[in-house]
Amino acid sequence: MGTHRRTTYSYLIVAFVALGSLTFGYSNVIIGTTLAQPTFISYFNIDKLDNSDAISGATSGIYTGGGRM
Repeated sequence: MGTHRRTTYSYLIVAFVALGSLTFGYSNVIIGTTLAQPTFISYFNIDKLDNSDAISGATSGIYTGGGRM
C-alpha cells in the first residue's frame, strides 16, 4: 500500500471543496423553499397562470444553472 501524507495544504483543499459544496446546496434549498411559499406564489400571480408549473421549473433551473457558472 502507498503512504498517505496529510499536509496542511491537503486539509485546506478538502475544506475549500466542502465549503463550495455546502454553499451550492444551501442556495438550492433556499430557491426550492421560496418557490413553495404561498405568499411568493400569490405576489407574483403564479397561481393564476396556465403554465405555473413550467414557470416554477424554469425559475429553479435558471437559478441552479446560474449558480454553476
